Amino acid sequence: MGEVDPAFIQDTQHGPKLAVIEAEGIPLIDLSSANASNHVSQIADASKNRGFFQVINHGMPLESRRKIEDAARKLFTLPLDWKEVFDFVVSSLAFIPASPDPDDKELKELIN
Repeated sequence: MGEVDPAFIQDTQHGPKLAVIEAEGIPLIDLSSANASNHVSQIADASKNRGFFQVINHGMPLESRRKIEDAARKLFTLPLDWKEVFDFVVSSLAFIPASPDPDDKELKELIN
């Protein structure tokens, strides 16, 4: 599976308390449980109400996380006019193709 940063592997009794983290405004989502439907609702709620969240016990290798963090840093250092090229607002319910092939009728994303 790869190397996981030990800081992200915690015994539940020593891990952060959800109430404390949420009180500070950052929802914490622990993927160590097998209840996937609960994870989905937690992610949806955090996305809707906070706009961001922290995921722990996800099993993603440390090297992969470092690459993602590096890409995010590069993105945020780009000039605003370059980032605005990728900004769009959907004003009404629409289907946006999730595939670069415009004839692909199978992959679509519903935007509301």
